Amino acid sequence: MMKSGSESWQVTTDPNLELNFAVYLACAFGLCGEQPQSSIASWPQPMFEAPAAHADMAAAWSAWWEDLCAERRLSVEQKQNRLGSSLCDPPEFRGVVHQGLRRSCQMAWPSFSAWWEMPAGGKFALEYWTSMNNLHAFIYKFEQRAVRTVKPFRLHIDVVYTGLTERLELGSGYVVAPVWPALMLDEAWWQKKLQAIG
Repeated sequence: MMKSGSESWQVTTDPNLELNFAVYLACAFGLCGEQPQSSIASWPQPMFEAPAAHADMAAAWSAWWEDLCAERRLSVEQKQNRLGSSLCDPPEFRGVVHQGLRRSCQMAWPSFSAWWEMPAGGKFALEYWTSMNNLHAFIYKFEQRAVRTVKPFRLHIDVVYTGLTERLELGSGYVVAPVWPALMLDEAWWQKKLQAIG
């Protein structure tokens, strides 16, 4: 987790395990359509055989993803430090209602968790990439242009390794984003976001 801020503002980036696993699962089973291109690395090509009811499982994954994001947003907004999600409880995944999706989670978890804990992979790589930002300079430029100090704000960004092609702005103070440097260093987006919340 990386935090940057002052008494008046705070931006927190977090390599959230549950959201990263959900995207990994979708890519590993070919549930996310075309593989998005990334300048860092791509998630695995589909490496597990998709179940016969592929469309049904894709719909179940989509609903699960939306529920994970909604639960995470609520947790962030209420400033709760939950250790995990009831919707993603490895290795059994009892919180996943759809049986095919639950079995897929159980099947994909060992390879994901091995990557997640690698010294040069997973959460450590995400923490490294999220630390490379130019946020203080963006805030300084905003304050120079607006001729005022930035208003107090809190922004939480959950980062996923890849699999997303754009940021998901799920509230004024909560964003899910791929960790691509081009997006993390996108000054135009930061200036627009600061105009809206700061």
